[in-house]
Amino acid sequence: MVIKRKFFTLKEWGDDSVLDKTRMMFIALSVLVAAGAFIAWQNVFAAAPLCVLLYSCFAFVLAPK
Repeated sequence: MVIKRKFFTLKEWGDDSVLDKTRMMFIALSVLVAAGAFIAWQNVFAAAPLCVLLYSCFAFVLAPK
């Protein structure tokens, strides 16, 4: 599947401080989701789809238009 819209990326740190803070927030939320999935379901593999879903939400909301 190909999409022509630019996505939120985790590359190129240090270019924009606001975007760096957003990336750090995404990473922190991903760690919390992974820890929450492990605590709730005792299954670390359940966190992967949740983190991908979180990334997709960040990508569509924060991507440049």
